[in-house]
Amino acid sequence: MNEEVIFKLMEGTRQRTLKMLQETDETQADIVPNGFNNSLRWNLGHILFIQERLLFGIAGKPMGVPESYEGMFKNGTKPADWTGNVPSLKELEEGLTAQPKRIREKLSGQLEQRLETPFLGVESVGEMVVFSLNHESIHNGYMMALRRAISAQK
Repeated sequence: MNEEVIFKLMEGTRQRTLKMLQETDETQADIVPNGFNNSLRWNLGHILFIQERLLFGIAGKPMGVPESYEGMFKNGTKPADWTGNVPSLKELEEGLTAQPKRIREKLSGQLEQRLETPFLGVESVGEMVVFSLNHESIHNGYMMALRRAISAQK
């Protein structure tokens, strides 16, 4: 598995996510249109949290996001259930911007390493990075649909 190609794919995917974030204002971030369960803010936080969980949490390594993110952004959560402090778009942007560099630093040279326990057919660290990129791309598609639905409601 070519490590440099994987890290470049990760950075390119993240740039698309950050572009979506930069085109979102605080008001748009929390709209949940009819037919959707989640908002743009939720999708951004979900991408950040799930990538941490997949690449660090599952391996028992420290995650680089606040513990409160699990209750807000893990699978099955939704903004309607949020209590407490919700991260601003700026906070999410900082986390999403820093994450790829940290992943590269922490996982460089380890992509061929086998996972202790395979996850959904994923057997190596590198495969998990690719899996997480696929997950992020899916949520980028959801965010594009959310933006169209939000625009249509105006």
